[in-house]
Formats: sequence, structure tokens, C-alpha cells
Amino acid sequence: GGGGGGGGADGADGADGARAAAAQRSFPVEVADGRRLTLTWAQGADARATAKAFASAHALPPADESDIVSFIAHAEDLLAANARADAHRTKLDATAAAGAAAAPPS
Repeated sequence: GGGGGGGGADGADGADGARAAAAQRSFPVEVADGRRLTLTWAQGADARATAKAFASAHALPPADESDIVSFIAHAEDLLAANARADAHRTKLDATAAAGAAAAPPS
């Protein structure tokens, strides 16, 4: 399972709700005692506060919080790299499509 974003309770339209959902990060994690949990946070959220809340909610030792912070930072780095790669691919696809449209028929 994974978490998901919620809709806007402030009357946000569907596009705003989709952006809010896209900003939610959710990853399965296995903790030292073998439990499989889902770590969820909002993009750009304070990693330390997120780690503290997650550790508290799941009765994890405070010593685990630094590992959770590191996990969040690593996940955010990977997601940012993927977003940059997707943007680059989209730009290349658009350039190729424009070039094909401008080419004379053969």
C-alpha cells in the first residue's frame, strides 16, 4: 500500500488537488523490528520534523530519526534527478517533433 494525497479542503479545484497529490512522497520502509511501514511526507517538508513524527507514531527509538532524515534526503535527491531527466526527455521529444514538422516531405 502507499499513501496518497488528499483533495483540497479549501475548495481547491481538481488541478490544484492533482498538484497537491503529486507533491506527496510515499515510500515503503522496513524498520529494524521487521515491521513494514509507509513513510509519507509532502515535498519540501522539513525532514527532521517528518522523521520525528514518523518515529513517534510508530514507537521507533529517537536514534532512528537521523536514518529517516537521511532516507528522505536521498529519496528527494533521486526524485529531483528523475524530474530533471523527464524534463530533458520532453524537451528532446519536442525538438524532434518540431524538426520533423519542418522537414520537407520526401
